[in-house]
Amino acid sequence: MGILQKRPTPSLTHFYVVLHAGRWWVEDEEGAGIHASLEPQEAVTWAIRAAQAEHARGMEVLVCVEQADGSWMTAWHS
Repeated sequence: MGILQKRPTPSLTHFYVVLHAGRWWVEDEEGAGIHASLEPQEAVTWAIRAAQAEHARGMEVLVCVEQADGSWMTAWHS
């Protein structure tokens, strides 16, 4: 009988949609801006597409959107 190997657990990656200086930015976990839009829904759509691409590579992904009160809402997760 062979040795059973534990299946690797995918890492969790986050994309954040935040409002800065009148633009909605998609940022990665390090806070680097990777996309900007004037419309919040466009930024969320872009973040979800980026998250889906990461998920296709085997990553677990979460897209969070900053709310007016400073809280966060999950827009998509794998």
